[in-house]
Amino acid sequence: MHGLDSTPVYDPAAIIVGIALGAIALTTSWAFMTGRYRRPARQYWDSRLPWYIRNIPFGLAPLGAMFLIGSALPLAAMLGEPWGPFAGALLLVGVTGGFLLALRWMSRPPRQLKPNWLRQEEVLRAPTTAPFAALRVFDRVFVGILVVCSVLAIGIFLFAAVVTLLGLSESTAVISSVAI
Repeated sequence: MHGLDSTPVYDPAAIIVGIALGAIALTTSWAFMTGRYRRPARQYWDSRLPWYIRNIPFGLAPLGAMFLIGSALPLAAMLGEPWGPFAGALLLVGVTGGFLLALRWMSRPPRQLKPNWLRQEEVLRAPTTAPFAALRVFDRVFVGILVVCSVLAIGIFLFAAVVTLLGLSESTAVISSVAI
């Protein structure tokens, strides 16, 4: 929202960029999982790299979904009262869920998520170190801060949506308008 005007302000280019990033991430994830794009496997085997670089391909699918869901946020704002904030809060839950799932899959990819060609290569390679070393303290703090911020953002937007839907007092509505 811009000032006292109730017309939502958004850039249509942001929607297009969100859709494009989502499509690129989903396509790259699909290509990696099917073995058509194996270049990221070089990073996967380099134990000197941190986990969030080594395991990027496993987080691409939820990140792609996050971008696609996030590109619908301005459209939810166009719904207006009372469903706009509620739809925005639900989309925000989807964005945050995609982000948290990407973090989870990048930190420790589930065995079922690894493509067959990568599992076969894991059997052939005898790593000199553990395939997944314990997270360093910085990495744990980094992930903890991201999770806490995501949970707080969801809480604020859900609070704003509930206040708007229930039509609570003006003072509470002012707080919710600041949150949105």
